[in-house]
Amino acid sequence: MRNRLVAKQKRNITVKSYLNAHPEIVNRIPGLALAFSNFNTCIDDINRCIDQVMLDTSGPKTIKTSVRQTLVTTTADNARKLRAFALNSDNTVLMKEASITETNLNRCSEVELCEMSKSVRKRIEDNLTSLNAYGITADTLTNFQKTIDEYETSIPVLRLGTTDKKQNNQTMEELYDKANSILKKMDMLVDTTKLTDPAFYNGYYSARKIIVTGVGSLMVKGIITDSSTHQGLPGATITFSRTDTKGVSDIVKRSAAKGGFNIKSLPEGMYRVAVSKTGYITQEITVAITRGEFTHISIDLVKA
Repeated sequence: MRNRLVAKQKRNITVKSYLNAHPEIVNRIPGLALAFSNFNTCIDDINRCIDQVMLDTSGPKTIKTSVRQTLVTTTADNARKLRAFALNSDNTVLMKEASITETNLNRCSEVELCEMSKSVRKRIEDNLTSLNAYGITADTLTNFQKTIDEYETSIPVLRLGTTDKKQNNQTMEELYDKANSILKKMDMLVDTTKLTDPAFYNGYYSARKIIVTGVGSLMVKGIITDSSTHQGLPGATITFSRTDTKGVSDIVKRSAAKGGFNIKSLPEGMYRVAVSKTGYITQEITVAITRGEFTHISIDLVKA
């Protein structure tokens, strides 16, 4: 149960970060801005509850609060965008410096997490103008710095008695239910962009997925559809080719009866994904695969 709740809050923070990076689209979709505002309020309320959870008395004294998780998620998200920029600009040095995953960050001590986050922030500051196209702006950079500052001042965490913790957990459960209800409403509103803005739609649902650590899960899940009928296409060939490492064999999958495909294990890195089917124009996209994180791919094929 605890892992599930942690995964939900990680999902909530990732969705919040993604929508914050696309304000023009959020404001354009009727009702989404209001729903998103209510969602943010709910997340803040959950964070206040999590901030009161006592530290585990065994093992390393890691700060197990929402402040830490927010910093981990935000740093990982910014690092992904840095890697995409580095890939497109053939900047191998920056690519290596930005090779920071959520798994790496979760293993860090308090000091190491701060230093790695500051390092990512510095690289963003050095390339801020070029990163605007990737959803990183002066405002998001300022918010990133605030998150770092918040984490540095978050020790020690308040320790609660057993009765208080029970009440706190009950409140969190109620808030999670409320957040899920709002999220379902946002799903319906975002669904209106599937055809008009597929990049935003796919990015939203990639952020929307819940990843429960310690439980077996898919690395990649996708669907191939006909651009005219929007029905799933069976028998399409999906080829994953590494773009950041030479000498690695391609991974080839075929879409099932309803156009879906799954990959349970895929090495971390940058991939060019080519989708082909007889009678259709081949489509290609680039995706970043991060260990421990779920990736969703949706591609429409156009008839030749």
